Amino acid sequence: MLSVCEATFVGSKLTLFPLPTLPSQISKSKREAVQRRISAKITSDFFKHSVKQTRSLLEKTSAEEWEKMGGQKALQVFHAAAERVPAYKDFLRKHKISHRKIRTVSDLARVPATNKKTYLKKYPFESLCWDGEVENSQMISISSGSTGKPFMWPRDVRLEYEVTYLFELTMESFFRVSKYKTLIIDCFAMGMYVGGPFFLNASLRIAQKGYRATVVTPGNVLSDILRIVTEMAPQYEQIVLSGYPPFLKDVIDEGKRAGIKWEQYRTILFPAGDGFSERWRSLVAESIGANPVTDILGYYGTADAAVLGMETPWSVHLRREIAERNGSVSKVFGQSRLPSFLQYFPTLRYFEEMGNELHFTAANGSIPLIRYNIGDIGGIISFSEMETIAREHGLEEVARQKEVWELPFVYLFGRSDDTAILYGANIYPENIKLALEHKNLRTDCTGRFVMKVNEEKDGSQRLHIYVEPQHKAKRTTQLQNKIRDTIQDVLRDVNAEYTNASRAVGERAIPIIHVVEHGDETYFTRKKQKQTWKL
Repeated sequence: MLSVCEATFVGSKLTLFPLPTLPSQISKSKREAVQRRISAKITSDFFKHSVKQTRSLLEKTSAEEWEKMGGQKALQVFHAAAERVPAYKDFLRKHKISHRKIRTVSDLARVPATNKKTYLKKYPFESLCWDGEVENSQMISISSGSTGKPFMWPRDVRLEYEVTYLFELTMESFFRVSKYKTLIIDCFAMGMYVGGPFFLNASLRIAQKGYRATVVTPGNVLSDILRIVTEMAPQYEQIVLSGYPPFLKDVIDEGKRAGIKWEQYRTILFPAGDGFSERWRSLVAESIGANPVTDILGYYGTADAAVLGMETPWSVHLRREIAERNGSVSKVFGQSRLPSFLQYFPTLRYFEEMGNELHFTAANGSIPLIRYNIGDIGGIISFSEMETIAREHGLEEVARQKEVWELPFVYLFGRSDDTAILYGANIYPENIKLALEHKNLRTDCTGRFVMKVNEEKDGSQRLHIYVEPQHKAKRTTQLQNKIRDTIQDVLRDVNAEYTNASRAVGERAIPIIHVVEHGDETYFTRKKQKQTWKL
């Protein structure tokens, strides 16, 4: 019998893809040979696996079965991490948790949650990895935490192929890349950023599997993207653009101004990294002559754990109907703002909702995450709960479709910290504070501000910053421009993500400054002990 650390569930009825749940334990003396065999088998299994098998499983499996197996997988990952991850073993010891006493999903809910501050940044990097060894990873990506300090995320062959299988599932099931000769354009930033290289690796494997697809990697260089579309798109029947939603909107708009007729092609959008409204989806769909329900499908991607959830035509249909019915958004999601709304695979990412924050458990790449608080505000809705909501809103036909996947739903409003996201770049309060403390502005500004990213009428994004002047400072256009220029200069100096976004979108990255009256209670109340930095 396999121990809890050795079992992989590869033979399970609910195995989505032929991948091991856990990484193998490899002795240092045999690492090269064993790693080569593992990589070869995982690669071979992908090229032999038919996506039809996964779709058949998704169409036949009930919501109850997914929920049950998701919980079992989460327990398996928890016990394995408790035995094989030095940092997590110490974390449990300090919280006086014996992992052997955690036998059910209800027991797991009593285990303390982890996050970057209380767990990841408290331990040496290698101790966070499976078996305390980072060298079993094949790639490292970089992300930024809520303080703006980068965190390195190593990943292994399992995670690489997990994402590949998920992208293949969407591209073949909904974008039909086996039928249409497809040009896949990677519009994410490249380099160490997670989005561009991850999407490239996955889509390239899909193309190499024999689909009628070609991949090109201009990154988020607008001129290169438009040149590729102009010169290469006529050779193809379909274009798939993947990137940050606001940037993809810029690609569409600039392309139209350059004479590109998007409606001549089957233009598909596969966005990630930022939320967007249904108004945005409709505007873009109209611009490219696409079906907003089937041709613009986003996914919930992070550097922390790759793909956490994916939009499906059913989740999009439900979201659009809920958004259009007065008062329904608040009834369903508890807030008046419309969150991103996706389905997820509980056997890969086991979500829990704690308060109004999302936690999940996943074997992940090289760093397993157990009851991990990613910092996103949101929640989960089971498939059966969503069926009830659908009936209440007259959407029974959506839930009754023959091929609906009975997967649970996850919704998210965004980060729970004060970070603003502009074209995929994290703009941190610390960045703006640093600018307002600059010698150019110290005598003009108190240092208090609030910021927000607005979706403008044309669907583009702009960063608005409301700044409090000193008592005697005059609110002039000259001061407004000085604040704008100083903030922009500081952002370019200290924030690589902003610099990269600025190169890509030009003037749209320039902040819009509002110098408001000193002491304005709308923005700078003194009644609270702490200043809120984001609207």
